[in-house]
Amino acid sequence: MKRLFLPALICLLSVVSCRFIEELKHMEAPEIISWSPGEENQEAPELHEVSLDFSTSMNQSLTEAAFSLTENEVDIQGDFIWEENRMRFLPYQGFAADKSYTMSLKKTAEDGFGNSFSQEWSTEFATGSDHEAPLFRKAEPVDFSKITNLRQEFTLLFSESLDQQSFRDAFSIVPNLKYFLEWVDNKVIVHPLEDFENGKEYTLSISKSLMDQAGNRMDREIDLIYTVTARDDPLLESIILTSSGGELDPSGINTGVEKDDVITGHVNRIMNEEERLNLVRLTPESPYDVNWNSNFQDFTLSFESLDWEGHYELNLLEQNYLLLADGVESRPPEVISLAFCSDSSGVLPQILSLNSSLGASDSTTAFLDFLFVRSDAGTISQFSLMNALSFDSAVLSFETIGYEVYDGSQTPGPAVSPGPGESLIRIHLNISDTGLPGIVTFSLSETLSDTLGNSLKEPWYLTVNQP
Repeated sequence: MKRLFLPALICLLSVVSCRFIEELKHMEAPEIISWSPGEENQEAPELHEVSLDFSTSMNQSLTEAAFSLTENEVDIQGDFIWEENRMRFLPYQGFAADKSYTMSLKKTAEDGFGNSFSQEWSTEFATGSDHEAPLFRKAEPVDFSKITNLRQEFTLLFSESLDQQSFRDAFSIVPNLKYFLEWVDNKVIVHPLEDFENGKEYTLSISKSLMDQAGNRMDREIDLIYTVTARDDPLLESIILTSSGGELDPSGINTGVEKDDVITGHVNRIMNEEERLNLVRLTPESPYDVNWNSNFQDFTLSFESLDWEGHYELNLLEQNYLLLADGVESRPPEVISLAFCSDSSGVLPQILSLNSSLGASDSTTAFLDFLFVRSDAGTISQFSLMNALSFDSAVLSFETIGYEVYDGSQTPGPAVSPGPGESLIRIHLNISDTGLPGIVTFSLSETLSDTLGNSLKEPWYLTVNQP
């Protein structure tokens, strides 16, 4: 008997463990995924049952106890039939005409894993024809509101869906204003197509000719009164970034801004002198110029030199726009690498790094290869490179004898070939060596620029050792 005890225990633990894991996989609360009938009116002679479809298998006894079907708050008795995850309920006495019924399920209903509903559920349906008149529930903005938006939209909520043509016939705005209507369930949204007139009173009226989809007419007229008291603040009607041709977006970061970009704008009314002077705030500060058209509604904002990859906040008439100055034509040149060749007739160029060994000697065929990243729209100016380049050494003297832009035909080839948006410029040198060890510093000043006028952001230096 003892020999049988241990295997039996192991088997029991395995079954319990599997059951525990299975229950962990079913921790979510059950849901009602569909039901019948819906909320629309039903014909009593054709209605024999109601049903609920659940998201998982249910504990049938607890679910039946939690369910109720009532008419005028009186419970209706009947039989339950289960078909997998569907529970059907058949009333003993069937359904009566022209009655309202409520189906409910309490939170005490549980699925087969003991999970109960997160909240109680109920729905209503009716039998027979719809004889209820549509009711006006509310308006947004509420009646007698003061309107400050000259294109204010109005949302009208009703008790049920409407006959759309009857609403068009029953609805009016006085004084007359063009608009279009949007229908969302039991709501009608009125969108003005022209401005309200400041200082005027407008009445939105709905006559009793309004009908629901069953043809029932509303039992009273509705008049909603609004007064327009809009401020006369100037508004930006357009704001265009010239480099992209697109509208500035106040909701995100506007990228692709060039350092000397231009913004054009239009204001809805004539701007006085004080308003024109206070039109722009730019943070952090950077030079700009604003010019106005003779109508004092159209303006041009021109930046002088935004910092590369600089983030700016532009405020125009209290509207903020975030700008990132990373336009393709504004990228400044940047040194990627510098390679040195002591003798072009038989030595390959080697990339230099800080404090690396230069290994120069007397030569008339030495060269330097500068590899730059630059704007795709420009090239490195060789003239500016000549003016920006300098050598500092007490043990070597350098004479520049020529410049050439690498085009693939030069020999020997570079240590690193230029890729898209890169330039390699080879500088041919005469070198005189004193034979003494020391240091050599190559430098480029900020005067180095490309053909678009973009300059180095800061001076560049590289110091190496001459053994």
